[in-house]
Amino acid sequence: MDGSKFRTACIVTALLTLSMISAIPTAAAEGNDSISWGVEYEWENLNADIEAMTGLPYNDIIQDIEDSADYGGFNLTILNIYSGSTSFYVEQWDDSTEQQITDNSGDTHTVSTRVTEITLRHGMLYDAGFMVDWDDTTVMGAPSMEVVLSADYETIVVMDLLYTDYVTSDMMLVGSDLDASANWGIGAGMGLYTDISGNGDSFEMDLNAGIDLGWAADSISSEWRLEHPSNVLNMMNNGNDFDWECEATCGKITGSYATTQSYDLSLTGLPMDEFGFEADALDLQISDAIPDAGTFDSDDDDWMMEDGLGFEIPYTFGDQQTITIDDGGTTTTATEVMMDPYPPGMSIMLGYSLGNAVRGSGDQTTAAEAMMEAFEGWTEDAEETVVFDTFTCDDGEEIPRDYVNDGEDDCADGSDEGVDEEDLVSELEELAMNIYGAFEESDFAKNLESVGEKLEFEMEKYEDVEFEFPYVDGDYAALWSNEHSRFVGFQLLGETEAGNVYSVLGPETSAYNNNPPVEIHIEYLVGAAADEAEDAAETADTIEELAPIAAHDVSAIVAALGEHAPESMVVEPPAPPAGEEEESETSVEESESGGLLGLPGPGFISVGFVVIGAAMVARIMPRRQE
Repeated sequence: MDGSKFRTACIVTALLTLSMISAIPTAAAEGNDSISWGVEYEWENLNADIEAMTGLPYNDIIQDIEDSADYGGFNLTILNIYSGSTSFYVEQWDDSTEQQITDNSGDTHTVSTRVTEITLRHGMLYDAGFMVDWDDTTVMGAPSMEVVLSADYETIVVMDLLYTDYVTSDMMLVGSDLDASANWGIGAGMGLYTDISGNGDSFEMDLNAGIDLGWAADSISSEWRLEHPSNVLNMMNNGNDFDWECEATCGKITGSYATTQSYDLSLTGLPMDEFGFEADALDLQISDAIPDAGTFDSDDDDWMMEDGLGFEIPYTFGDQQTITIDDGGTTTTATEVMMDPYPPGMSIMLGYSLGNAVRGSGDQTTAAEAMMEAFEGWTEDAEETVVFDTFTCDDGEEIPRDYVNDGEDDCADGSDEGVDEEDLVSELEELAMNIYGAFEESDFAKNLESVGEKLEFEMEKYEDVEFEFPYVDGDYAALWSNEHSRFVGFQLLGETEAGNVYSVLGPETSAYNNNPPVEIHIEYLVGAAADEAEDAAETADTIEELAPIAAHDVSAIVAALGEHAPESMVVEPPAPPAGEEEESETSVEESESGGLLGLPGPGFISVGFVVIGAAMVARIMPRRQE
């Protein structure tokens, strides 16, 4: 294995789920000889898996950052929690019932069907709190500051795909059909509360912002008929490298779609009252749902396929191995292929159909265009409503403050010339200078310097820390079975420094060690286990089902945020099972299995502070080398 293969393996693995941008009505009948496999991951295990795979001491670094802040007189607390799951399942079977279909040249063929059903589910919740406060009561101005940042984030992907190949008795591919549905959503919210005081004055802000974006495909239906039957499946069974070049013989793809885009954007809490305006003068709330529908035809396409349907797919074959394809121990001989593990041509058809649905008909305003139009309207209203830096002439006329003392009489009564500069200071500027004065006479700068020095000292112990990634190389392969004339799974391999190769993810195999040196929580399923998991997943299509609140206890974060916890975060805690006592707050904060850490894992807030720590390490190392 070389480095390029390793990078390819990582990229392909990361994109496997994303390649399932599709979805599925359940088939009316499934064969008894179906082949099933799938992958599952619970997001509550992310912290443990990152530490296991890298050896990076996130928790220790965060602890040192908090301790350094405390050493300098700052009270710093960081908490986060994430939960949810990601899973996708593939089930494939043959239906020997014969039927007649016509290829794109008009010839009729007797065919049977080969069906691939894919179910993808993803739902994740993330909530975080960041709190810091400081004060100095030893000086007359008694400066103080409090900053409370809350964040919440959620994503959902629900996709179902039914893909049907039509093949002749001698395995010639005549065409394919696709039926799909999908629902994608992302939501993010942020709350920022600040209270800065000094010399009897204070500036307070309580800002809240939120955005929710969604895209749903109620239906995507498409049909692909080749110009003439293709021998691609038999070529796959031959096991020799080849390029599937499809231009004049590709035929065409036609289809239709019905989709809905949605958005909801809000912004409240800008401190407009501090500038002399109504408190909600610049509040923003815009939302809409935009339906769309259309058809597509690759022969008439001037966007993705200007010269009609055409592609070239290289298939490279590697070693063979015996793998287990069900939980009853059934095995098959599989050949390693550098390709996605789905029927030949499926990715082309899926990508083309989905691309047209996402692009839309062009007859409707997109969500991005609608949001921009609404935002521009809000900006224009703001410019008309909010006018800063004015000067009031003696006769009551108002002019821009920049006109004062410019050598010209801009007030009708000439009162804008010869004005004392101290009289031009606004109330807000005076407040800011008053508060700044209190901080300047305090130990604020000294305390900040102490934090930096302490943090630099603490980070020195990490200067020799290296990533302890257990593998120095790796590879990826889709697994093709000649016995079944289809892909029957995929495999991710890892090679250690000692040269041992392990199956990190994939089915049980005779070719590699099935017990990797580091266990992570990604689970690979085959057979009945995959079928049962798929059946359960098909019924889950909401964020509540995919990332249950019962497994997402934010009570510690809400308690830390106090009155500044956003309403969306404050929910009734799940009732404990009968006969079980509720966990204490301390036990919740220390429970890694629940995903909530007093010293959090790699949430975006945590990562920010880890980056700061890493920067300190980078700063120390060159100096020591000198």
